[in-house]
Amino acid sequence: MSLPQGTVGTAVNPTNWNATIDAVNANSIITAALSSELQSLTAAEIQQLQNINTVTISNGQWTIVGGMAATLTVAEVNFLDGVTSAIQTQLNAKAADADVLKKDGSVALTANWNAGSFSITFSGALICTVGTFSADDLTPSVSGGVSFLTNNASAKTITQFDDGVNGQIINIIAADDNTTIASNANIKHNAGSERVMGQYDVAKFIHNGTLWVGAGYEQNSV
Repeated sequence: MSLPQGTVGTAVNPTNWNATIDAVNANSIITAALSSELQSLTAAEIQQLQNINTVTISNGQWTIVGGMAATLTVAEVNFLDGVTSAIQTQLNAKAADADVLKKDGSVALTANWNAGSFSITFSGALICTVGTFSADDLTPSVSGGVSFLTNNASAKTITQFDDGVNGQIINIIAADDNTTIASNANIKHNAGSERVMGQYDVAKFIHNGTLWVGAGYEQNSV
């Protein structure tokens, strides 16, 4: 029997009729499935398909898409919106914690903050911890502090405030009756000579880059 010629994409091959029938059935199934899906598309989705139809994607671009993690979400991809330069370069340029001052106080001020010029604006009270000098220390450190209590069990003369920096202001609060502050090459004050402090007296000094200069004295002892 001679089989008729037909067209299903290409001419039907009479010598391979079963394969042709399978192709026709598969084509019908796919067409029906697509038709059902297309009918459920919204106008916006159809517009998206039309937009995609005008886009040419290179092999290199397909390679990038193919290399994305299977767990990558649309929301995560959208995080790249607005990026104008290499993200890793921006992260590398981020200042380290040691180089910033955090308003929550989680990063302490260090000696590094003495370098450069900057200003801090704040409202409310400026509260500074009052430190205590080491016992009987004749050259106590004032590093990073503002106010300090003396701590002498017997008569002692302070001859220098160590670790001061240019512009630093310190308040020395006598917590005893045994402290004297010298007037020498390191410390100058209006007493002209050494200052004998009574308990509760307060001496104020400013560092001028070379030495400590007296800025006031409050006698509170009785």
